[in-house]
Amino acid sequence: MSRVGEEAGLPVFAVDYRLMPHVTFADILDDARAAFDHLRGLGYRAEQIILAGDSAGGHLALSLAYDLHMEAPRTE
Repeated sequence: MSRVGEEAGLPVFAVDYRLMPHVTFADILDDARAAFDHLRGLGYRAEQIILAGDSAGGHLALSLAYDLHMEAPRTE
């Protein structure tokens, strides 16, 4: 991920989330959400945060993106 950040000229915040089989996927998703909320608390807007990962990290990034999308207020 740091190489991707270098190429894009963007900072990278890597999450050291807990791993299975010691915790559930819900726990891991909570770790990712806590990291997202931490960045928001530092003043980053949601649209400034890029979620990425590979393998299990990609699944985690997509799951977090889905949860965030489902929480977003709906405008019709």
